[in-house]
Amino acid sequence: MDHGRRRSFGHARVRVLAALLLCALVMAHAATLGADEKSDILAGVPDAWRSGVSSALSGGNGTALRATYAKLDEDERRGWAFLLAHMRSHHRAKLTEPLLTEHLKYAYRARRELPWTKALPEEIFLHYVLPILSGDEPLQRWRKQFFEEVVPVLKKKRAKSLEKVALEVNKWCGQRVTFKPTPAEDSGPLDTLKRGYGRCEEEGIFFNAVARSVGLPARIASTPYWTFKASNHAWCEVYIGKSKKAARDWGFLGACEPGGKLNSAWFVGDAKRAALVLSRAIGTPESDSVLSNRGGYSVINTTRYYTKVCDMAVRVKTAEGEPASNASVTMYVFNEVGNEPYLRSVFQASTDDAGTFRFELGPGDYVVQASQGGETGWAIASSKPGKKATCDIVLGAPGLDAVSKRAQASDSRLRLELGSGAKKTKVGICRLNALPWKPQQFVDVDKAGADVELSSGFYLLQACRRKGDGEVHVVLDAVEVKDGEVVTVVLPGGKPKKRKSRKKGAGPGPVLHVLRYPRP
Repeated sequence: MDHGRRRSFGHARVRVLAALLLCALVMAHAATLGADEKSDILAGVPDAWRSGVSSALSGGNGTALRATYAKLDEDERRGWAFLLAHMRSHHRAKLTEPLLTEHLKYAYRARRELPWTKALPEEIFLHYVLPILSGDEPLQRWRKQFFEEVVPVLKKKRAKSLEKVALEVNKWCGQRVTFKPTPAEDSGPLDTLKRGYGRCEEEGIFFNAVARSVGLPARIASTPYWTFKASNHAWCEVYIGKSKKAARDWGFLGACEPGGKLNSAWFVGDAKRAALVLSRAIGTPESDSVLSNRGGYSVINTTRYYTKVCDMAVRVKTAEGEPASNASVTMYVFNEVGNEPYLRSVFQASTDDAGTFRFELGPGDYVVQASQGGETGWAIASSKPGKKATCDIVLGAPGLDAVSKRAQASDSRLRLELGSGAKKTKVGICRLNALPWKPQQFVDVDKAGADVELSSGFYLLQACRRKGDGEVHVVLDAVEVKDGEVVTVVLPGGKPKKRKSRKKGAGPGPVLHVLRYPRP
């Protein structure tokens, strides 16, 4: 019995080993086939997109992406490659074969069948019709549903021009979705449709999905923060093409807010006072004024569509007077959303080899920060419509030679007091070398003053107050808190004073700046 059991056990072990060996051989063969298949696919992908597509195919859903590719024709495969090359990796990782196949099939069906989409330049189609997402909403299979529901409506209305299609699509959207505040996380277009309402961003996402499903190029535009009230807003821009009647390629509308023509929404007056109007595109469109590109998405400056702009050049130099190439440039607008009054970042970009960053800016005065290698500096950029202007920043300027010094605190304290003419105010505090400058804490300062415990290092203090409709008073100060010391800062009041230059490291003291903006 014992010998029989040993023989039986030995045979079983041989069978297990044989099975494992066969499995390994199959997996190795599959891997070889997969590698060969990937090489064949990449051979047909444009050089500029190849790296992104290769990364996508190596991901956890690579099999699903290959399965989609196998079902596509030559044109659709080009769109497949474009999406994989430019979508953000966390979005790309969630793509499934049914979802991706549906979007590609119906996007190119619109391209073949709808006259306004046939005539589009490929660049416009790829960047503004093909994309599945408008922002950070969840991935959904909306294209087939909206195509089948809305194309018959457009045919019935005899919509042939891009402008007519845009107005009819917006009318259809407005009959189904209206404005209502919702939680901060964006819902997908199908969820918004089912719910029947959404925030302005969600209305824009919904409109974009419907527009793109019928081959209409669309993108969300927004002003990150208004200069004159505690809010922001988002709407949509639609491509209308070049013509003798159109002074520009893009028009705008309030998403889900039907109207009789483009460029006549309720926010037209507000947009004329905007610091910046920004839209977003997947990839980098050559035909647009791209402000920056991060994570596969371009931020596009469309401010000139809404107001007269200033051609602003931010010039950044080191403390030694050399151009600071590839320095980070951040622009700020004051806004008190959520009852937290502070300077809010509206964009970040980088300087060129000459240490310069150029962009078009709406009218008004703005705080601009530049940083490089642990050093930072700031200046006020004054924008005048139709003019050219410069904003010069020196890194490590007086009081701003901020290195990343951190130490364990022991009785380190910041004492804040009100100077003559200063009123009770809220002071925001953040690390001086932070990007962007977003207060990590707020302190209410009254006649009795206020004490703040801080670890040693360099800090930026900002106290902002809106004065009427077109003016903001801003106090900025860079301070160094040393281990075991008490630093006292007196916040100025009364009339603004010009900043006096001081020796490097001495600190200029708090200065009251007045930022002025156009009135209605």
